[in-house]
Amino acid sequence: MGLRFRAGVRRIFRFAMIALLPMAFVVACSAPNLKGLSDKTPCGVGRAPEALHGIFWILGTPASEHFVCTAQDNQYRTVMTLAPESRDPLLLNDLFSGQKILIERFSGRLAKPSRATFLGPQGDFIVQHGDWPQNASNVHRLSEHQGLVVGFDFAELREFQWSADQPLRGGTLDGSPRFTGNSNPSLILRKGTWIGLLDGGFDLVQFKPRTAVLNVLQEGGTAESVLAGQSLMDEKTGMACINAYQTLKLGPAQAVVSCNPQYFGPVAGERVAVFFLELDDSGKLSSRLLMSRSADDIQRIDLMGHSGNRKEVFVTLKKTSMDDYEGRVADASWLNVENGNVASDLRAVGAVSPSSQGQSLIFACQVDSEFCRKGEVAVQEASGGEFRNYAPQFAVPFFSFAAEVPVP
Repeated sequence: MGLRFRAGVRRIFRFAMIALLPMAFVVACSAPNLKGLSDKTPCGVGRAPEALHGIFWILGTPASEHFVCTAQDNQYRTVMTLAPESRDPLLLNDLFSGQKILIERFSGRLAKPSRATFLGPQGDFIVQHGDWPQNASNVHRLSEHQGLVVGFDFAELREFQWSADQPLRGGTLDGSPRFTGNSNPSLILRKGTWIGLLDGGFDLVQFKPRTAVLNVLQEGGTAESVLAGQSLMDEKTGMACINAYQTLKLGPAQAVVSCNPQYFGPVAGERVAVFFLELDDSGKLSSRLLMSRSADDIQRIDLMGHSGNRKEVFVTLKKTSMDDYEGRVADASWLNVENGNVASDLRAVGAVSPSSQGQSLIFACQVDSEFCRKGEVAVQEASGGEFRNYAPQFAVPFFSFAAEVPVP
């Protein structure tokens, strides 16, 4: 492989991994065709374990067909089938209402506004809108009747309606954008009257990482009232979070981010890291370094999910190479967000989600491990408890669980 070709591939992969791919226009659509319940679906075969009841997930791979799945009453159910051009879907679980939001994002020459589909707690179709911000990257609930959504591509922050009284109005955008700018926000935080938009820190022109910043504005303000970007940096060590490529929201004003991935093997002098960040009621960002590794040893740290009490985050530490930008797992650990303690745990490795009742943890295993093989699901009945594994025989690889939208 020539050096010029390798450099081109490197730029393409960096853009694809960091840039939350672009997206779509469409007007509000009619309900999609929902597949009926059956013993055989793309989402699983046979009887679903009770622990999976109410859980939603996505199956698929980039540039392929995706399936939105759920388990209801011991049955696997295919909720929606997505076309290949919907390459980077985002599934959200609103903890306030139990509704799910599927955000379809469209890239390449067909880039257009995002499409948002609201679903009931059992996966029933409610309403769909095709005019959400391009490459919508995060949703935040403001109140019983209002929500916020931000688009990565154009830093478009929009308010939308979110009402249990009029569910068909859910997702309708209100008025003009609250904010637009030159940043690429991937996360919304809110405390009191302050709203923080996290720019992960990546130059999409020169493809260079830079320090992540939180742009903070006051509710009711304009672009001119935005506080100067506050750098995501550890006060004790002075270490900065460069290229915050993954985020995991723990509450309305709190999140964990993973920084500075190296997709093409060891890089001397670089460090990969995980930071905790919080917005306070004066609009100030507080950030702490939780974990750091030399990029000579570990090239990326992936955020896989959190415990039921949100005090611990499950991470995988990976080694990458020129031919494997996703990397292979070298270790997996529970990371305590309060004190930074790290506890290695390789018994079941993959994306993790609390059960709908919060009494157990569900792992979608992505590598072979002690209690679970790749493609299986492992259920840990309680923190530190025994594992039970199941083989749903997914038709295509596991993609993601639904990310949480915290109660305001």
